Amino acid sequence: MKMNRKIGFRKGLWAGAIWILTVLLLTGCSARDLEDRTFPQAMEVELVEQELQGGFGEHTVRGSSLQELIERYQAESDKYVDLGHVKVLVLGTQLLGQKAQLQSLMEEMNAQPILARNILVVSYKFADEKSCLKKLEEKGIVPGEYLSDLYKNNPQYKKHATATLAEVIAAVL
Repeated sequence: MKMNRKIGFRKGLWAGAIWILTVLLLTGCSARDLEDRTFPQAMEVELVEQELQGGFGEHTVRGSSLQELIERYQAESDKYVDLGHVKVLVLGTQLLGQKAQLQSLMEEMNAQPILARNILVVSYKFADEKSCLKKLEEKGIVPGEYLSDLYKNNPQYKKHATATLAEVIAAVL
């Protein structure tokens, strides 16, 4: 009987220690407050003069890789760009025509665990380097919501060649 009490006491002591460690170590999901973040719902990337151009609507930046686009966009923003809410990826037709650049971009996107694989991928022909997302925002439309709802709620758009990020990655890589 004494042995059972000792075992019970030890189990309780271990359980209490684990609970205290858990409370001390789980202080939140990030060092950044929600007020210090921006949550874009749409992202665009195009190939302009052999360089990637992209952004999240307000303005576009240029760079040689996805990471560089994100870093340059981040440098011009007062908030941390959190990609966890991206619903739509707009790829320019120039980029879709360049297999090597598209493959490189998809490799980078595949390495980004924060990007959901069910992101809707659509293509767009950029006219005069004018951003698709910027055009929608100028009309007072939230691009990510509009484009994803347009696809979900209109059967005729489902007939067009629209895929998810997972499908594009699988096809390109």
